[in-house]
Amino acid sequence: MLTPVIIVLTNTSFTEMPADKKESEPTDTIVITSECELRFEVESDEVSLVLVDGQAEIFGTEIPLNKVYKFVAGLSIAVFSWRGCRLKITGNCNSRYISKQTPMVVYLQTHGALQQMRNNAERDDKDGPRILVVGPQDVGKSTLCRLLCNYAVRMKQQPVYVDLDVGQGCIGIPGSIGALVLERQADVEEGFTEQLPIVYHFGYYFPDANWALYNELAKKIADDIEKRSEFCPKARHSGFVVNTCGYVTGDGYKFIKEAVDIFKINCILVIDHERVFNDLQRDIPEDKATSILLPKSGGVIKRNGPCRKRTRESRVKQYFYGFRRPLNPFVFNIGFDEIEIYKIGSLEVSDSLLPINKVSDIKNKLSCVKIDIDNDLIHTVLSLVFGEPPDLLCSTVAGFIVVKDVDMENRQINVLAPAPHPLPHNVCLWSDTKFNDEGSIS
Repeated sequence: MLTPVIIVLTNTSFTEMPADKKESEPTDTIVITSECELRFEVESDEVSLVLVDGQAEIFGTEIPLNKVYKFVAGLSIAVFSWRGCRLKITGNCNSRYISKQTPMVVYLQTHGALQQMRNNAERDDKDGPRILVVGPQDVGKSTLCRLLCNYAVRMKQQPVYVDLDVGQGCIGIPGSIGALVLERQADVEEGFTEQLPIVYHFGYYFPDANWALYNELAKKIADDIEKRSEFCPKARHSGFVVNTCGYVTGDGYKFIKEAVDIFKINCILVIDHERVFNDLQRDIPEDKATSILLPKSGGVIKRNGPCRKRTRESRVKQYFYGFRRPLNPFVFNIGFDEIEIYKIGSLEVSDSLLPINKVSDIKNKLSCVKIDIDNDLIHTVLSLVFGEPPDLLCSTVAGFIVVKDVDMENRQINVLAPAPHPLPHNVCLWSDTKFNDEGSIS
């Protein structure tokens, strides 16, 4: 088992601070003792944080001394220290406190076991850990994925991160799924640097909108990973981490079992759900995949509908306008004859809701139908894809554009795009996402 010393900074001179000191100093200087965690929510505007002394990390990413980090409103941050540290915080924080009760030691032990699998894989030239992270909504699945990926990178590994959570779309935008090869730690403020990600269009925030399509896209990403592993031993040995949606019952649980086969999973991490853990132990043989039950962090925030909407809005806005480094998107007109827009399938209806002896048509759910251009497209986010009809189902996404306005008289649409005219491709896929420059998304 790895000990905390293995992954903490070793070049920092620091004397451990006394335990349980309150963070009420008027100078906003906060002391975190060893194996404790500072948790806070950004209430409004932004909060800046600086590591003054010691060692600390945020979701597995090491923080260097004297570097200023800025966090925008709505974020929940957890700063953990293995050895103790002193921080300086500026700005309005909501519910700021230091906790001794964290699952970080358990998470580190999990990382140690996964790293041992990688070492064995490299020695024997076989597959490394293929990890599926499951659990209900708001238990910290994405955070655990980020932490485990960061720890792997810090051990000179190159894992692949797969995000199947279409509700957040942290690799593309909400309504998409994707995969990313990781060669360095996630940026504290912006997450993983997205260099050459693979992104596929789903078009909805919820997988039950079209389970058939969701399943096909998962198979396509798994196939992409397999092909890469054939030509890159480092990738094969490093393995991958798959993040899932918070669907753990009914069709959601059925997909979890299917995902084990699709990705050839050998390790399932279940967060804070004993029933799912026990069901998986019953349904998945141990020689096929090991299931491990992990606790959730007490700092996980339960998000309501408006909060999720704001998070999605922020993600789409960041795609077009940037975050720390502002981007300048382009607005231009294109003719109706310069673009083709297709929609994949239709909203999925459970077979139990259909008439007797009537089973929903899977082919219809996977069909590509060309749609007419009209005013209903205003504020719709479209996915530009590298593909030609009818083979659009699993075409990779080249980028995203937003329909700002439709001029029916002159047969033109006005679009917001990250690159200037002309579009790199004229085939687009419709999505259920709506966005405008004033920052509204639905």
